[in-house]
Amino acid sequence: MGPCHQDTPGVFQHLVNEAAFFDVIAVNVWGERRKTVLDHVAREKNRPIGGSGRAYARCIPGRNTRTGNPLQIKYGVQLPYGNISPFFVILRAGRLPVTFADLSLGIDAFLQRGWRARVSWTELTFDTEGFPFDIFSWELCTTARKVREFENERGNTLCVGAPNSRWRLKVYEKTNVLTRVEFTFQAKFLRKFGITKPQELSLLRKAPLWNQVSFRKVDLSHGHARPRSTCDPWAWLGDGLSPADLQSSVALRTLREAHVDPKGFIVRSSRENLLRHMQRNLIW
Repeated sequence: MGPCHQDTPGVFQHLVNEAAFFDVIAVNVWGERRKTVLDHVAREKNRPIGGSGRAYARCIPGRNTRTGNPLQIKYGVQLPYGNISPFFVILRAGRLPVTFADLSLGIDAFLQRGWRARVSWTELTFDTEGFPFDIFSWELCTTARKVREFENERGNTLCVGAPNSRWRLKVYEKTNVLTRVEFTFQAKFLRKFGITKPQELSLLRKAPLWNQVSFRKVDLSHGHARPRSTCDPWAWLGDGLSPADLQSSVALRTLREAHVDPKGFIVRSSRENLLRHMQRNLIW
């Protein structure tokens, strides 16, 4: 296992560089509400959340006493649409990562056995140490049209994908030693991998996530200063840079526009290899 840092907030700190986990999961739920909430959830005061355009009228915040993870259940459908589930549950990581057992206990506390759930959206998180934010930004290659990078009082953040996209990626400085890579997956994206029910989220261990976004580097280890071609694609840049000095996405695009196969010159970086390793060890 990786090191544990007292100055690194978050869940399961010993999983840094070791395993991916779910930070948030939101599910639509159908079932019958219990008359009394079971004691393994410490609930807070029931509060109104209704308003114009809101799907639900009430919300009960709470905390799973077994894991310490916060959750909330929304109910009281107030929109005239048949596809809105009678309950909506959001579970967030606190002391521990979100797991299927954690989610099941939380729903069981509010609803009678026999409920059924469907994933609405989720956040899949990778906590990495030893790699600064800048190198993730430099190596990023993506099919997404919208990429934005900004800095605030918390540090640097890189956002890939639009807010309404089926998938989004965010890379940000969690602490001065920790860089977090975080996917947000909507239901339509998860369906592509046969994921509808919460228990099926384990299928993400082998899902081809890196077709949408990857972290690559220019590899000159074969002894070639540049690809062999009758037309030198690097010269198109006109900035005097060597291939090794190019941002990965620029180098990749330049080769493709010159109809040069990038294989062997643009390769997976150690960052992407680490993220793939963590994905295979996904906790659920």
